[in-house]
Amino acid sequence: MKKPLKSIKSEVKGVVLMATGLFLFVSLYTYNPNDRIFFENQNYSLSPVLNACGHFGAFLSVLFLKLLGFASYAVSGLIVLLSLNAFKKK
Repeated sequence: MKKPLKSIKSEVKGVVLMATGLFLFVSLYTYNPNDRIFFENQNYSLSPVLNACGHFGAFLSVLFLKLLGFASYAVSGLIVLLSLNAFKKK
């Protein structure tokens, strides 16, 4: 039985939002203040990045934590909740 196009779109939206929310949460959880990121005045390629999501995860965690602080964890949770809502809208 074929799924309607609207159902497929909502599932893709749910998967993308879930992956984004989990990626953000993991990057925030594994934040290390010693990670070198490219917009700081340091040579970020010399030291290894300790963030589980790599250079982009380190950048993302610094950006969110500097802008929103610990509320960044709530943002990642809200993104996951939005993904669950997208899955329910089949």
